[in-house]
Amino acid sequence: GMSRAYLAQGIADHAIRSGEQARKLCPEDPAGHVVLGKAYAAGKYPIEGIESFRRATELDPNRFEAYEALGQICFERSLYPEAIAVYEAALVRPGLVESSSLVRTANARLGAMYSWGGLNDAALPKIEHALTARSLDAAGVALVEDAIATDPKCRANIHLLIGEEWERLGNLDRAKAAYTKAADCPDPGYQPRAREALARRRELRRHRRSGG
Repeated sequence: GMSRAYLAQGIADHAIRSGEQARKLCPEDPAGHVVLGKAYAAGKYPIEGIESFRRATELDPNRFEAYEALGQICFERSLYPEAIAVYEAALVRPGLVESSSLVRTANARLGAMYSWGGLNDAALPKIEHALTARSLDAAGVALVEDAIATDPKCRANIHLLIGEEWERLGNLDRAKAAYTKAADCPDPGYQPRAREALARRRELRRHRRSGG
């Protein structure tokens, strides 16, 4: 509709007016509430955006675009209890595609929020799930890496996964730091893998320096 077109042009106020008119005509249309929520968010009206996204999930509990947008706005505004509730609700919905951006984002952010709250046992499965998907961007890897730093225990497996993700993203310095943490953990089950990763990282750096 026009609201979506205005959004694509970056005209938030027009998108809001158009979306509000559409809502009056079709108040039970979840797609319309999602578009209006995005217009509110773009126009710096986060509370109204949250209300629109939440209404979309009420009208259609499998409207994953609404969960993703609602979780995003709550997380960015540090409304962590609300963001946790949104992401946890989304992850248990039937039909959610395991490889979707919502799954990896939800797990990474849930892991971070649980870690910040000292709930490390709840955080670790989420963080591990996000990392093993092998599809986080640099911001996502940095988020879980910063979060795991608050854990008083040395988590060799998590540091190893973080190192592998940094290596995949081409950040060899951060990969080395993560592999080093994994190798330094008192966990003999992961130390050999961490040392192998460090050796691989050194070989990659030599290869780059030689122009190969």
